[in-house]
Amino acid sequence: MIPRSFLRALGKPGLHVVYGGPSSFKTAFSLSAALHITKSKVLYVGLARHSLLHPEPSDRVAVAAVPNLKQELHFLLSLDLIPDNIDVVVYDGFSAYYLPLRFYMRESAITRLQLLAASKLYALAASRAVPVLVTTQEVSGRRPLAYRVLRFYAQDFVRLERTEAGLRLVLAGKDLDERLSASLEPEELGVEKQK
Repeated sequence: MIPRSFLRALGKPGLHVVYGGPSSFKTAFSLSAALHITKSKVLYVGLARHSLLHPEPSDRVAVAAVPNLKQELHFLLSLDLIPDNIDVVVYDGFSAYYLPLRFYMRESAITRLQLLAASKLYALAASRAVPVLVTTQEVSGRRPLAYRVLRFYAQDFVRLERTEAGLRLVLAGKDLDERLSASLEPEELGVEKQK
């Protein structure tokens, strides 16, 4: 099970960034944490490949598949339409649609798109007093993708790292200063350990 200290931090209203390398169980961790944080309903928003490979909708999980940039922008501009019974939001795949734009647009335009997304998710967390768990990839320097933007809006960052022993969790502040760490077996998240 996810350590209580991590659940307490992630359960506070605000934006929380979960990041790590490929196959570091970011989606499983975020969804498991969200379901432990609330007894009510979780909204899972899947972007890019997560719009196809998402959890099954259930009594506790509502799913919004966002298959392209146009629909992501529409979703972000319609956040006030999210039902009142949603207590936690998992936004899986932050900035996934912006990376390919690097070949066609200036970096400043991409940064503005990231700012729009982060500010809208932050406003949702603040206005509804709910936690919003944002997952993104890790880039060089052990930083999350879009860190320059996310650090202004995020309360904290959780870095996931696969190790031989399982999964290492690191809770860090806005400057990625480590506050606490723990280990976890992938099976505790409801997934099989991959080799």
